[in-house]
Amino acid sequence: MAPNNQKSYFVYTFICSLTIVLRFVLLAPTVFYSGFAINHHRVVSDNILLHNGTYSPAIVTGEQLADKWGGFILLWNTLIWIPTIMLPPPLQLPIAVGDTFLTVHLSRATAYQSEYSPKELKACRDMSSFHNQRPLGTNESFFAAAARLNATVTTPTKMCQTFVREWQYGVTLSFFYALTSLLGIVAFIGCIRIVRQRILEVYTAAKWTIVGTWFCAVYLIYFFYMTPVYLFRRCLPMKAKAPVRTARRCAVKTVVRAEQKTEFALKELKTGVFNNKNTIGRYKGAQGEFTPLAQFLGVYDILMMVIPYLHYVDAVNLASVSKSVRNSVLPSDDLYRRLALFKTLTCSEAHRVPCWVCLSQTCTDCYELASVTPTTAIHHLENCVPYCMTCYYQHVALKPPPPMYRFGSNVCKCAPIPVPSNFYKILIPMRTPSRAARVPRTRDRPVCRACSILTSEEMALRKNESGKIMLKKGQRGDGQKWGTCAKEGCGKHLDAGPRFWVCTGPSCRRECTSNLHQAWGVENKGAEEAV
Repeated sequence: MAPNNQKSYFVYTFICSLTIVLRFVLLAPTVFYSGFAINHHRVVSDNILLHNGTYSPAIVTGEQLADKWGGFILLWNTLIWIPTIMLPPPLQLPIAVGDTFLTVHLSRATAYQSEYSPKELKACRDMSSFHNQRPLGTNESFFAAAARLNATVTTPTKMCQTFVREWQYGVTLSFFYALTSLLGIVAFIGCIRIVRQRILEVYTAAKWTIVGTWFCAVYLIYFFYMTPVYLFRRCLPMKAKAPVRTARRCAVKTVVRAEQKTEFALKELKTGVFNNKNTIGRYKGAQGEFTPLAQFLGVYDILMMVIPYLHYVDAVNLASVSKSVRNSVLPSDDLYRRLALFKTLTCSEAHRVPCWVCLSQTCTDCYELASVTPTTAIHHLENCVPYCMTCYYQHVALKPPPPMYRFGSNVCKCAPIPVPSNFYKILIPMRTPSRAARVPRTRDRPVCRACSILTSEEMALRKNESGKIMLKKGQRGDGQKWGTCAKEGCGKHLDAGPRFWVCTGPSCRRECTSNLHQAWGVENKGAEEAV
């Protein structure tokens, strides 16, 4: 702490010491005040003449408040004196608030007493004042009646003097308790600026202590839980671990199969519910105004002579010129046959490639290159291939890891991962650097002219959504289904059962356990279909 701060802190500590002295000095006056208030309230409450409305209602209210809050102040001053000595100034704000609260109520009781009590003792010796205080219909004043009804004080003068002393004690105590409260608040405000810096230092130390304790607890639990499992997995030979791993993966894929099956069923139900049955089908509607171009292309032989000079995207765009041209080029009753024929006749067969976004046919003369960063689904679609059960068991499950990855994971972790959430950072702060986002490099993708108007983000989003569906249906990136094992030299037909997906990365060749992949394949009438 700086020297100036030390000096200021000493001054505010001295102010708090003054409040301690004031509390000790005010203890005896508070006892006297409380005694007067108890006796007067007992006299007023025990005699119906004094509180039935004959005399001023302020007498009943004032003595009731004085009796109640006089006892509270006496108890408060007695109990809080020792904590005031022990607590430092910055922690005495609740005490100052309590002093303020009690001072307000004590001042309120004293204000009521000012309405009926004289302010000086000599006023009680003037007997004419008692006669002037008599209410209408009575023959004695309040002090005379109280003296007559009281068993200990027998004269109006003595009764009046006790009320005067009570009022004087009330005024004095209200002033000094207000002073005590003010000193406490001033000391708190002054010290809080000095202590704030110390609090920040303590908070920082406590914060890192808690974080370190949490880190140790988490990793201690992780160590005791994972060490036996880790040793069991790493020390046993591959011949003992491979069957267990294969059985475990089959069980997991059985569960994922049920989830994927439910997901597809819900999508079909949603499509059936929300699709309007009265919707007009594709290319059904008005014929449009007949034009010379529509008449020219309406001749089938002429159309077949024109199409080979066009690209596939040009042929599709030609059908969008007008309604009449559409009915000539792609009539609704011959739509799919002509589209298949257009794919055969357009674009050079040796240079055909599907559009990366919409899978439409393009070629090297009509596609455009777009730089797109792949997402997680796109990465799996382009890098993961299926293995049959035999190849998976022999080349993946039984394959020992490289020496440099002896104690690493036996599953693929090549797919890009998002930035860790704030909750994960708080839960395991020390692992956050290892969970940094893995974003692959951008690559040039062939896209058709219709998709080239999209931004890179829009292309990636569309491909990501369609890629998820293709992955769960067991399809390739070009939309074709995987029918055979992708292991070199195998080519075995993929039967019904669990699908094992392997990463084709040059330094990986490990199993991909992502739930985006098709978990189970089924044969339906000799053809494989996705679950």
